[in-house]
Amino acid sequence: MKTYLKRDITNYIFVFILIALSGFPFFTSNLLFKPILLLSCLWALLIFTQRKKKWNYFILKYLLAFFIITAGQLIIFSVFPVITVLGYTLRIFLAFCVIKIIGKFFVDYYIKIIYFFSVISFFFFFSTLIYNDFERFFTSYITPFFDLPQDASSFYGLSPNILIFNFNSTLDRPGSVLIRNSGPFWEPGAFAGFTIVALIFSIIKTNKLFNRTNMVFMLAIITTFSTAGYVAFFLLVVSYSIQNVKSSYKYFIFPAIIIGSFYSYYNLEFLNSKINNDIETVDASNTSNRFVSALTDIEDIKKYWLFGRGFNEETRFDKSAGAGLDRHRNNGITALLVNTGVIVSFLYFFLIFKFLKRFCMLNDVNKYFAYSSLMVILTFGFAEGYFNRILFIALTMLFFVFKEKIPLTKKL
Repeated sequence: MKTYLKRDITNYIFVFILIALSGFPFFTSNLLFKPILLLSCLWALLIFTQRKKKWNYFILKYLLAFFIITAGQLIIFSVFPVITVLGYTLRIFLAFCVIKIIGKFFVDYYIKIIYFFSVISFFFFFSTLIYNDFERFFTSYITPFFDLPQDASSFYGLSPNILIFNFNSTLDRPGSVLIRNSGPFWEPGAFAGFTIVALIFSIIKTNKLFNRTNMVFMLAIITTFSTAGYVAFFLLVVSYSIQNVKSSYKYFIFPAIIIGSFYSYYNLEFLNSKINNDIETVDASNTSNRFVSALTDIEDIKKYWLFGRGFNEETRFDKSAGAGLDRHRNNGITALLVNTGVIVSFLYFFLIFKFLKRFCMLNDVNKYFAYSSLMVILTFGFAEGYFNRILFIALTMLFFVFKEKIPLTKKL
C-alpha cells in the first residue's frame, strides 16, 4: 500500500511539473525554469531506471528530427544557440520519461490536476467578483513574496500570483473592470486552453459530455472570457454532440449553439469589442494581434519552410525586427511552423491526432471525434504559443502507450 501511494504521489508530481513548466508564471520565470527543468530530468531518469522502463526507437527518431532541423538552421544562419538547443532537448527528454513512467494513466492524472486547480480558481475568481478588495488584499500583501524581478522585461510582465492562482484581472487598469479567471496560468486564454485539453480527455474517457468533472471544466472555461477559448469550446460541444450523441435532441444542439454564439457576440461587450478590434487591426503593425502575428509569420514560413528559424531570438527574427512588441508573436500554429518548418510541424500535429484517435477507439468513442478534437486544439492554439511547451510535446508522445485495446481500470 505504501509503495503504491508513493508511486501515485510521484506520478502526480511529474504531471504537475509538466503543467507548471508549461504555463505557471512562477515556474516559467527566467530564474526558475532552467534549474527546475534540469533537476526534473535527473529525477525522471532516476525513476525511469528504478521502475525498469525501456527506451524505444521513438525517442531516437524524435530527437533525430529535432537535430536535423537544428543542423539545417545552423547551415542557413551560421548560428548554433547551444543553450536553446540543450533546453529544448531536455524538454523532449523530460516529456518522454514522464510518459514512459506513467503510461496510459497520464490522462487521469492530468484531468485530476486541472480539476483541482479549476476548483481552486473558483474561490479566488468568485471572491474577487463579489468583493473587489479581496484581490487587492492579495496583490498588496501576499503576492509580493512571489515577485520575480527577472521577468519584468518580458512582454507581458509577471502578473501578481501565489503559485496556485494568477491574479490577471483588469481591476486596476484604466477604463476596464473586467474580472477574468487565469487559474494558475499566465493569462485567462492559456487557462482556457489547458482546461479544454482536460475536457477533451474527460469526454473521451467517460464518453459523456455532461458529468461533474466536465461541468467544472466548462465553468472554468466560461470564467476565462477568452474568445479563442469560447470558439474552441463551442466547437468541441457541437462536434461531440453530432458525432456521439444518439438521441434526437442532438439535432437541436447545433442551431442552439449558433444562436447562442450570435447572442453572445452582440450582447457581451468584451467579446464583441475584442473580436472587432482583432479584425480592425489586421493591417496594423501590432503583432500582439493573433491575425497580424499569423500574417507576419507566414512571410517567414515562405522563406524557411523546410527547416524553420528555430527557437532562439538570434535566428527567429531578422535584425531589423527591433525588440519588444516587434518580436512578439502569439499565434501558436504559425509560430511552430516558423520554429520547426512545415514538415516537422505536420508530424507534430499528426502525432497528437494519432494519440487522440487511439484514445477514442479504446473508449468506444466515434473515431471522427479525434479529428474534431485536433481542430479544437488548433483553434485555441491560434491564439497562444502552446506548442513549444512541455505539456504539448508530451501529447505528441502519448500514442505509443495506447497501442492495444486494454481496459483502463483507473476511474476519475
